[in-house]
Amino acid sequence: MKLQERAEADGATVIHVAGEVDMDTHLALEEAIVEVVRSGGGPVVVDLADVSFLDSSGVRALLMGRQEALAHQTAVTVRNPQRLVREVLRLTEVAPLLGLAAP
Repeated sequence: MKLQERAEADGATVIHVAGEVDMDTHLALEEAIVEVVRSGGGPVVVDLADVSFLDSSGVRALLMGRQEALAHQTAVTVRNPQRLVREVLRLTEVAPLLGLAAP
């Protein structure tokens, strides 16, 4: 898994994720989200366009990042999930918590 961060003009920080988010890699994603939130990097947008696999560990990382964001009065949302990743988020019922509308 690879992570790349960039600031957007609206004050949000985008974390672009590539590869698989699973039990071997999820902590890196969680730590990246938490670090941005704690540094005051504004709302966090996790771009999942290049994520080919997301398991329950990855879902947990997103939820833990969201929990940290809520504690800091900001938000974590996801965008651009591939079909299979979107389905995992839908089946686990976390899609709406992460700003994804129903397909």
